[in-house]
Amino acid sequence: MNEFLKAWKNPFDFSSRSRRKDYWMFALINFLVSLLVAFIPLVNVIYPLAVLVPQLALAVRRLHDVGKSGWWLLCPLPGAIIAGFAAFNQSYELAFVGAGLAAIGGIALFVFSVMDSQPGPNQYGDNPKGNSGDGSANQETVIA
Repeated sequence: MNEFLKAWKNPFDFSSRSRRKDYWMFALINFLVSLLVAFIPLVNVIYPLAVLVPQLALAVRRLHDVGKSGWWLLCPLPGAIIAGFAAFNQSYELAFVGAGLAAIGGIALFVFSVMDSQPGPNQYGDNPKGNSGDGSANQETVIA
């Protein structure tokens, strides 16, 4: 639950990094809340709009954590646009190709979202895990 609330504390932070745990816990809790509000009139419209910006910011921060630009979120968009226009014009073969391109973009985003953090700092900030990249964060201090 803390990960869900953490995303709401920085809803407009599109520049730092977020861990896998933060991203996936937010996704899980958001999914469960969406199921709960799905049958409540008006709330089922307001909640998705309210959660849109924090969700996008968290996705961008997750991409930053693996060393990718937030622009990767747009990866499925060209295929989706092609599929939409093709389906509207009843060109179903082209719509299928566009949907396939969108799916490939979605798979790429999924792979990035499950990748481990880039060790140490990168151009988007320090590692949120606290790893310096030299293994020193994993060493235990022995008190004699």
